Amino acid sequence: MRYKFVYLLVCLSSFVHAQINEIDSLKLILQESTTDTAKASVYLNLSEVYLNHNLDTSLYYGKLCYDISTKNNWSDKQAMALFPIGFAYSGLGDIDKSIYALEERYEIANTLKDTLLMGMMSSELGVSYLKNSDSDKALVLFQNVYDWAKATDDDELCPHALISLGIINAEIGRYKESLAHFEYARKLALFFRCKNSQW
Repeated sequence: MRYKFVYLLVCLSSFVHAQINEIDSLKLILQESTTDTAKASVYLNLSEVYLNHNLDTSLYYGKLCYDISTKNNWSDKQAMALFPIGFAYSGLGDIDKSIYALEERYEIANTLKDTLLMGMMSSELGVSYLKNSDSDKALVLFQNVYDWAKATDDDELCPHALISLGIINAEIGRYKESLAHFEYARKLALFFRCKNSQW
């Protein structure tokens, strides 16, 4: 047991050290960046790295990326910046601002006609609505994720979408539907594994 604890401590220490090195490297790149494109990329990377351990700093860099992307009319970068912004707000307990950011991200994905991104956005929004105790909206959004996953024939998104549907149905007491979604997700995952292992 003692060795497992020491091993865990070493792994955790290595992870934290790697993140600190990544942050230092990104800040060095930021100092040398002269173009908005380079700055936006570094701001986004810093926002995502800080999302793991400092939500306020993550929010700060996410907003910098969003602002510079808005100034340059980079819709795709705006959408990417709204991901850490939405999750930072959620982690800080401001679910309303989180939902607002993720809804804007969803609208951008819709404008870009990016079906896969729209599916991912629906999943993120569904989680936020679930945290906000709005299970009806969450259920509709998770169903959208599954519909888009089917439309794009995404091997990974389909089972995940079904698992999300299983969870939300269980949350609202629809246990029969929940079990059906979990069982179908299991079958799909097995099917895709077999399909992808064929030469």
